[in-house]
Amino acid sequence: MVLSHHASAQLATLLLGCVGMTLLRFRSYTTEFSFLSVKPVTIQKKEFLARSPLLNMYTDTLYPGELPGYTGWARPKTTLAGSFRVTQYQPTAAPNAPWVVQVHCNHAECHSGGSLFYVRAYGPAVLTGTVQDHQNGTYTVEFYPMDVGSYTVEVVLAFSSHPAWNMFPLDQEPVYEGYLLPQFPLEMVVASQDSQTSVTRHTQLPMCNMAQLFETSVDGALQKGRWVVEEKNIQGMYQKNNKSVEAVLEDYKAGESSIGVHMKYVPDTCTLLTARAARDAGTLQSCIEQGSMRKKPNSTKTDTKRRQRRPFVLFIGDSNFRLQQEMFERFFGQTLDSTRISTEGGILVKLPEIRKRLDELAADNKKSKSRDYYVIFNTGLHDLDKMCQKSWRKHRAPLIGNVSDADFFCQAAYKESLTEFVQVVDNFPARLKVWQSTTAGWPKWGNFGISWPADHFQHLPADPTAIMDWNQVAWDVLQPYKNRILVQDAYWLTLSRPDHRESNRVNALGPHLVHAGPQVYFVLLQKLAMAVLQTICPSNW
Repeated sequence: MVLSHHASAQLATLLLGCVGMTLLRFRSYTTEFSFLSVKPVTIQKKEFLARSPLLNMYTDTLYPGELPGYTGWARPKTTLAGSFRVTQYQPTAAPNAPWVVQVHCNHAECHSGGSLFYVRAYGPAVLTGTVQDHQNGTYTVEFYPMDVGSYTVEVVLAFSSHPAWNMFPLDQEPVYEGYLLPQFPLEMVVASQDSQTSVTRHTQLPMCNMAQLFETSVDGALQKGRWVVEEKNIQGMYQKNNKSVEAVLEDYKAGESSIGVHMKYVPDTCTLLTARAARDAGTLQSCIEQGSMRKKPNSTKTDTKRRQRRPFVLFIGDSNFRLQQEMFERFFGQTLDSTRISTEGGILVKLPEIRKRLDELAADNKKSKSRDYYVIFNTGLHDLDKMCQKSWRKHRAPLIGNVSDADFFCQAAYKESLTEFVQVVDNFPARLKVWQSTTAGWPKWGNFGISWPADHFQHLPADPTAIMDWNQVAWDVLQPYKNRILVQDAYWLTLSRPDHRESNRVNALGPHLVHAGPQVYFVLLQKLAMAVLQTICPSNW
């Protein structure tokens, strides 16, 4: 990639500054754990808090209670949460290695498994993890920490039991519970024998390549990056006569005037395009010009036809894509054209319209040869919402030929429609095609800044746990196309940040539950922009 002169000089200065300015602080103290079914353990805890002028990392850590937990959604009075106990727990962990804690439910209703959870760990960074159901009442929770320090680990029972996903829609939908399991929160202490490595490995990293930007497994993103705590308000300098007393919506959206914490997504082995470079039209323009000068295969002449084509990014998705495309226009609109084809209402409804629109774009471009298309697409939230929830029964009835819910299975319908959707996109002539996994919509635990209805429950399947299963369906559908369609993670990126959702002056319930926040969208667009650049001028990366 070719950066502008100014951006390159700034990057070089920062890299040189890392060598002489990195500070390491060491703190060691003793912590004792004593729980009902866990033997008391006395450990020596080592926290390495490093400062890097390049990434400004490790300047803060989150302590228990500094992120919101249960936030006011109505909960049922009965739950199996009290029947769970921790059965395997080791408080110490190593960076860049799996760490597990095991829980078991001793109630008769638990013996075949089926519980659903939300898990989170926060300290120097905010992480989410995976849960393995052993189908005998035992569950293994796994995190993959990357940064040294102390973490607060939460395991929240979302649903005591749930029907098989392929049985929805249902008349009796399980109700969200949201109870922290007994003995939690626990502490996970991540310590490294080679502390210097853990500091410097993040200060001189190359730009992310295509393999690092996209996924090769459905949960591989968990080991690729995390949300690092950059700054907390409580550690700022107090000013008695603070002039900036007016509340600013943008500060609230960024977390600075809401939860009081500013975070940044940091990949583990590479660096994303910086905000400064992303805003610099010269960065993209120089790459586009170089890409147009590529030689034709088996020829000494440059591809002059390619030079005349303008990159055009095509978003195909729901309102999450609308917000991404609007942000994309603000950052890259001077150099890259873009538009969106909507999937709002679900792919079952929108597929004929999408097919027609793509056929028109392909036909027009075949004549004019004026564009190089880069396609990113998704469908998921609207399909899950409109096709699977009991509340939308009247809406979907005419769409499915008035078949009763007893004879309609929304997951099977989604898989069938998605398979056709992917085929349509695969047939569209484009230089890059990317499937973006469905974001973790409808988070309850940790959600912040919302008017919760006190007399209303939240039912399955409107929950991140259901979306995880649908992302697995999409992953399976995409496997035959893995050499032609890349997969970008949006699920794990959003699952760990329920505190960062779309905000407005009234914080309306619907958008807050189904839309991510601007920091999440910017990370997704950073990755997309880098993928477009690497497709245009691959020799520069």
